[in-house]
Amino acid sequence: MLDVNISLPFLSKEDPEFDREGSIDPLGLYAVADSLGTRLVPGVRERQKNPRYLTAIVAGQSLLRDYDDEVCANDKVGSEPWQVYEWMIVDALASKREELGKFVLPGVDKVLTASKNKTPLCAANYLKTPNVFGIHGVYRLLMKKLRLANNDGEMSQNSVELVNVWENERNLKGFFGGHGIGRKYADRLRRKIDASLSAGYLVDKHKTRRIREFFAEHLGPLDTGTNERRHLIKYLKQDLNRKILIEQLCRKDIWELWQSSCGSERELHQKIIRSVDDEFSRLLIAIDEYEYFARMLHDVFYDSLYKMKKRIGRYVDLNELADNVSLNDICDKIPEQYSKVCETVEEFGEQTRFYQNFECFSEKMKSKDFLKTVFAHHMKVQQNKPPNGRNAWIFNSNDRYIIRTPYISRACEGIHQRQYVHAYRTNSLLSFLIDLKEISWG
Repeated sequence: MLDVNISLPFLSKEDPEFDREGSIDPLGLYAVADSLGTRLVPGVRERQKNPRYLTAIVAGQSLLRDYDDEVCANDKVGSEPWQVYEWMIVDALASKREELGKFVLPGVDKVLTASKNKTPLCAANYLKTPNVFGIHGVYRLLMKKLRLANNDGEMSQNSVELVNVWENERNLKGFFGGHGIGRKYADRLRRKIDASLSAGYLVDKHKTRRIREFFAEHLGPLDTGTNERRHLIKYLKQDLNRKILIEQLCRKDIWELWQSSCGSERELHQKIIRSVDDEFSRLLIAIDEYEYFARMLHDVFYDSLYKMKKRIGRYVDLNELADNVSLNDICDKIPEQYSKVCETVEEFGEQTRFYQNFECFSEKMKSKDFLKTVFAHHMKVQQNKPPNGRNAWIFNSNDRYIIRTPYISRACEGIHQRQYVHAYRTNSLLSFLIDLKEISWG
């Protein structure tokens, strides 16, 4: 079982419109962690699980390369051709998910709901922000980092190479250009895209069954071809840090540690640090020092929430909240840890942001003062969240605190172990490497 305390942003199935509640990152710890994670594994995000989607996006680029920029769907939001293509992918793979095996499909809940309601898939019932949470959105940054798309979204040298490898391996000659059976499939897909753009929704005609079978057979998330896999790994290794981490994760002893430690990224990094160059090891040290600081703040905040939860419906006095042996220990350690983080993250451009956000913890405080500082910091973080601020998780009345109802379910005691608060892409990279058959024991 993996560490349930790992913290990362997520999107609920309901994909809600903006409201004033803010259930993500209550202490503003994520930004520095995300920046360090981006340096560690450029382009890879926690939501990414199946690298075959990169090929699917590239195949879509080849289909849509001749569409003018002004072309859009006849709907209220002007859905672009890439969006209609994404509807086709998700519709097809959702309909074949039991046959294709276990994979992560962004937007699948929306598709299944539309199918259940017998309504065609369209902008109104798909994800509210598909350019962030849809297939293209989830993988867009990685596409750019792997040079599978130019800055203008057009096909690059790598994307042309990948689509040709895929076309040849799948016996789809003519899909990208020229003549052959692939040309027939490409024309069929374009006809459906054109009809859907005109209708403003994904039309349920134009050989829907065959199109679904095409995506399942030729772009199924778990069925990457041999040469296609080699090219995807080649692109992933073009960045030195990604290359180092990929090679480390392919070691059997690393995999065994990952399993035995229940997915502890800290234990993984502590082992890897002995086998990598100085710059990479300094980055892992910076992550470890920052995560120790984050863990202490995280645990103090959640311990307090848990105490408030136990007194549900009643205000809890600051003295009672501060009566905590672990809190006294953290009060002693935080200033020194603050200094260590400032020193180790400077090389990676995060010293200023860390100082601006957490300077209030630089001096030693008594437990009650420290707790008040944590609560004030939380309220400031919530107040400053875009676009118009978010509600705090707690109410304060003369140093008496109560947890607000929406956050009762999130109140749990801290783990008080030196484990990371945030995730650093190991799950995503391991999923990639298993799909690409670089790891055979996964």
